Amino acid sequence: MLESFRDEFAVPIQPQPLPTLDMNYIHVRGSNKNETRISGYVDGIDAYRKAVYKTFRTPRYIYPIYDNNHGSEFHLLIGRTAAYARARLPQMVHDCLVSDERYINSQIISITEQNFKSLRVLIRITATVGVFDLMHDINLTE
Repeated sequence: MLESFRDEFAVPIQPQPLPTLDMNYIHVRGSNKNETRISGYVDGIDAYRKAVYKTFRTPRYIYPIYDNNHGSEFHLLIGRTAAYARARLPQMVHDCLVSDERYINSQIISITEQNFKSLRVLIRITATVGVFDLMHDINLTE
């Protein structure tokens, strides 16, 4: 009796995305350093862009607060040649993003070498919330 009542009036639960805090980098007067302030919320493609940026900047397997699916392995390219890094980057970018359910696909548009010390990578990321391009610098030296 109770089970049939529950089934009859059951409402399917749909997960709802939560807004992400917006971080603004500002210059404080009388200081020569930038401060980060949290102000407001963003959602949709802006929230996903910030999540990708944070994932790229967090080394994988280093911080115990994150699970093994979060972060990048770009730090493993330190000391490697630019040719090796170019070959590994598409798979590394995919591995960074695949754990997020919003991710669909990524494509490396260009890789530019910067003074033999770093690579500047332009990546087109396709997600359920939209498509955007992201530029990221990867250091090859410490």
